[in-house]
Formats: sequence, structure tokens, C-alpha cells
Amino acid sequence: MTDLVQSEQYQANTYGYAVAGGTANALTATIPSNLTTVPDGMAIYLRASAPNTGACTLVLTLGSTVQSSVPIVKGNNIALASGDIPVAGYPISLVYSSALSAWVLTDIAVNLTTYAPLNSPAFTGTPTAPTPAINDNSTEIATTAYVQNNLANYAPIYSPTLTGTPLSTTPISTDNSTKIATTAYVKSQKYGLGITGETWHNVVGSRSLDVTYTNSYSYPIMVSVTCTPYPPPYIDVYGSIGIYVDGVIVGETSSTGRGSAVPCNMTVIVPAGSTYQAYGSNLYRWTELY
Repeated sequence: MTDLVQSEQYQANTYGYAVAGGTANALTATIPSNLTTVPDGMAIYLRASAPNTGACTLVLTLGSTVQSSVPIVKGNNIALASGDIPVAGYPISLVYSSALSAWVLTDIAVNLTTYAPLNSPAFTGTPTAPTPAINDNSTEIATTAYVQNNLANYAPIYSPTLTGTPLSTTPISTDNSTKIATTAYVKSQKYGLGITGETWHNVVGSRSLDVTYTNSYSYPIMVSVTCTPYPPPYIDVYGSIGIYVDGVIVGETSSTGRGSAVPCNMTVIVPAGSTYQAYGSNLYRWTELY
């Protein structure tokens, strides 16, 4: 009857509890027992003598029978990490697994300081997350891959290489800056001389010889003036025409002929903003290309 467990021994867990010795990562313990080997599923409790700093082992003595050193693991045969046994005096709950040939720690300390709270977490290191689809527009976390995938559809500010059909706002036709010139802006520009749709106009009714006029258009115009010879009593039929542009004679010509009225013509280009004046014998025709 001396081998029967007394109630006080059962309550004190005399046969399943010990104070761990050894070192922080190489634990030893002794419990009263007549067993010579550790059976599968055997459960014991130890009081830690120090916090662990890495993988751990246990040498258990059953009565007087010293067992071999066996690793202490967690979960699916994973070695302990630093802090799984957090402090000296921590109650260690172990169950032996013959399948793993290891003592399995069932009460791993959870250090909440190594976890981020759900509300406003402040991650450290290199946190990762699933990369959302490129067209995602939700509250999912945007990974760097998601950002780069979306930026692939955008042009950089410096020296962009645009594709497709890029669009821009159209500057006013008088703009002379570094703004992007759209095709509409180019079409709105007038280059004059018939290049951009200018046509000839008969302006003889509003023009006179020896009067200065100004090209108020933003592009060059062409001026063509025809004069006929002086009327009788001149014996010789004589006609002349000349044109000033900005006070400079750019051309003049004359014609003579007895018994016939031979007209003479002069055509010049007048730059934008320049003045022009025609002089000659007898104004017959004045046309302008604008």
C-alpha cells in the first residue's frame, strides 16, 4: 500500500511537478517515479529557473533513472524561440510526444508587444500584404507592387514618352510660351501667303496711292497694286508703280508705249505689323492676300 498516491500528494502534483534546474536553454528536472522510460502522452509541469533565449532541451530524471536529453518544441515540432519561456518562475506545461521524440510546450507565452493592434497599428521591419488588382479602388492595403503596377499607366514628369492619343488643353492662338501646342492650336495659327487658307481680296475702294497702311494681321500678307499710264494730255503713254514697306522701297517699275495704255504691276510681301505705301501714275487695281 506504500505505492498508493496520497490525496495531499495528488493535490500537490508531487509526481508531475518539479522545479527546473540546468540552464536557461538546457533544462533538467527530477520527479518521483518508478518508471524507467517516458511514456507517450506523459504530462509534467516545471517551474522555469530563467527565461529562454533560444531552442531548449530537457533532461528528465524519473526517480533515479536519468533520461536522455530531449528537445522542447512547440506546435508542429518547431523549436522554441527566445521568450517562449518569458521569466523565471513561469509554469511550463509539457506533454511528451513519442511521434516527435520531444516534449511539446503547451502554454507558450504570448508577448503582445511583438504584435500590432488592430486599431492604428505601427508596423516595423518589412511588413507585407497581398497585392490588390490593378483596378482596385477600395480600402485594401496598397503594396509597392500595386503602386508600381498603376504607375505603369502614367507618364513621368521628366521626359515622358506618351503613347495612344495624348490630349492637352489648347492654348489661345496668340500664346507664345512653353505650353504644349495641340493640333487645334497649330490649326488656329495663320502663316499667311495662302498657306493656311488666306484668299485674295479686292480692296481698291479703300486704298489710295501715297497713303501709309499697316498690316494688322499676325501673319504676313501679300499686296498687289496695278497702275495705268497717266491720262492725256501726255503724249507718251507712261505708267509707273512703286511700293514702300516700313519706309523702304522694295520695288518699283514703269511702262511706256505710244498709242497704247500699258499697265504696270508690283506685288510685295508685307510682314505682320509692318507699314506699306504704294505710289505711281494712276491707280487701277489693288488686291491683298489675307
